[in-house]
Amino acid sequence: LPYNKPIPGGLSVGMSVYIQGVAGEHMKRFSVNFVAGPHAGADIALHFNPRFDGWDKVVFNSQQGGKWGSEEKKRSMPFRKGAAFELVFMVLAEHYKVVVNGNPFYQFGHRLPLQMVTHLQVDGDLELQSINFIGGNPPPGQTLPLCPQKPMGTPAYPPVPFRKNLQGGLTARRTIIIKGSIPPMGKSFVINFMVGSSGDLALHINPRLTEGLVVRNSYLNGSWGSEDKKISYNPFGPGQFFDLSIRCGLDRFKVYANGQHLFDFSHRLLAFQNVDVLEIKGDITLSYVQTHTQKPTVEGSSRSPMSFHPSHNVPHKTSLPEGIRVGTVMRIRGVIPEKAGRFYVNLLCSEAPGSEAALHFNPRLDESAVVFNTLEQGTWGREERGSGIPFQHGQPFDVLLIATEEGFKAVVGDSEYHHFRYRIPPARVRLLEVGGDLQL
Repeated sequence: LPYNKPIPGGLSVGMSVYIQGVAGEHMKRFSVNFVAGPHAGADIALHFNPRFDGWDKVVFNSQQGGKWGSEEKKRSMPFRKGAAFELVFMVLAEHYKVVVNGNPFYQFGHRLPLQMVTHLQVDGDLELQSINFIGGNPPPGQTLPLCPQKPMGTPAYPPVPFRKNLQGGLTARRTIIIKGSIPPMGKSFVINFMVGSSGDLALHINPRLTEGLVVRNSYLNGSWGSEDKKISYNPFGPGQFFDLSIRCGLDRFKVYANGQHLFDFSHRLLAFQNVDVLEIKGDITLSYVQTHTQKPTVEGSSRSPMSFHPSHNVPHKTSLPEGIRVGTVMRIRGVIPEKAGRFYVNLLCSEAPGSEAALHFNPRLDESAVVFNTLEQGTWGREERGSGIPFQHGQPFDVLLIATEEGFKAVVGDSEYHHFRYRIPPARVRLLEVGGDLQL
C-alpha cells in the first residue's frame, strides 16, 4: 500500500471488483477509490471510506475538479478490527452496488461517467490480500487478477523489458506462467526461452498485432529456423488481457492461453535443459510471471501458480449455515489428475442425503464438456453446457463461483466462463460439496 493500478480495459457495466483483506487491529480508516487517472488530483468517481472515529460509519463521495461532492453516509460498520473481509463492488447501469462479506451494504449512484474511470486506488489501515476484476471488458469477459497471491516472492507488475534466470535450467514438466495485457496501441512483443551463454533461442514467441499473427521460431547457431504461424484462434489484441501457460515437455512445448490450447512447438534445441533465461520485451504490460521450479503433486502435473498444495480430502464438504447471498464468492483450487474423468461442485439445500441442489457444476473431461444443472425433488433439470472445456489433465485450476443478482457466475482461471440463472433461491443453500477426480 498504497495500491494504485490500472483497471483492465477500464470500468464497464457488468464488471465486479473483488477485494480481500484484513482490517488493521487499530484501524481508524481506509479507502477504495475509483479514479479517472493515476495522478494526484484526478477526479474520483467513487470514494469508499470506512471510518472508525467514535461515530463508526462508511462515507461515500466523489471528487470533481479538485472539489468533493456531497457525502453519503451509512452509519453502520461492516468491518471488524483485525478481521478478514471480502468486499465486492458491482458496477451496474445506474449505480455501484457494494457487498461486504456476502451482505448487500449500499448503492451509490453514478456521478461521473464510467468511461472516465481508469484506475483503482486502495490505502489506509488494512492488509491487502487480493484484488480481482471480473467480467465487463474485454469481451467475452476475460479477467485479470491484479493482486494475485504471489508464490515465493514473485513480484506483481514486473518491469518490461523482463529478463530472469531460470534456476536449474528448463526441465521437463516445468511450467512458466505469464499474465499481462497489451496496450491499446501495441504492435508486437516477444517471449524468448534463451541459452544465456550463446544467445540461442529454443522458443521465440512473437505476437504481431498489426498482422494478426502469433509467430513461433527458434534461433540456433546464429540462424533463424522456419516460422510456425498456424493457430486455431488468436488471444492477443490491442487492449486485451491474457494468461499464458507454457509447459516444457520431453519432446515439445505446449502453450495454453486463457485456459485453451494455443499451439505445440516441437523441440529444435534437443538439449533444452540448457535454456536458462526467460526474456520478455516489446509492447506489453506484465502483471505476473511465475518461473520457479515446481515439484509434481500428481503424476505429470505441477503446482498451480497459487502455490497449490493438497489441503482437503475428497470428497470435501463445507457447511453454509447462513446460506448464500448476492456477492458471495466461493473459490475452489486444485489439480486435475492425468487420467481424470470428471469432478463436481454441488451447492446443496441441506446436509441430508439426496438433498436438492441449487447448482451442480460438473466438468467432464471424458466428454470435453462442463455441465450446469439443478436437482429438485429428486429430478434433474435441463442441462446447460459451457462453451469448450477450460480444464486440462495434469494441470492446476482455479474456479470462482460468484452469486450475482441473477445467478451463479462461474469464472475459470481468469476468464468468465458461464452464467447460470437461479432456479432455486441461493438463500436455501446450506452445503458446499466437492468430489470426483480432482485433488483439492
